[in-house]
Amino acid sequence: MHRSITRSKRTNFYTDIALIKNALSRAKSHMAKRATKALSGTLDNVKEKTDLLQENITDYVVHKPIKSLGLAVLMGTVIGYFIHK
Repeated sequence: MHRSITRSKRTNFYTDIALIKNALSRAKSHMAKRATKALSGTLDNVKEKTDLLQENITDYVVHKPIKSLGLAVLMGTVIGYFIHK
């Protein structure tokens, strides 16, 4: 009798382990899908903002070439100063 109780407990233990394993597998799959979807949306958003920024910079340089050149020289001087130091 004692032996059959032990087998029953062991069977329940393995059944519980299998249920936990399946639940973790489903949770992992669900989280991977959510992460992929979130990152995909974020990547699209970053691409749109980068394209918009590039257009704005191009328009600024075309409309104000002297000021753009002055800013580029100033930034180059400042960056060069800090790198050289």
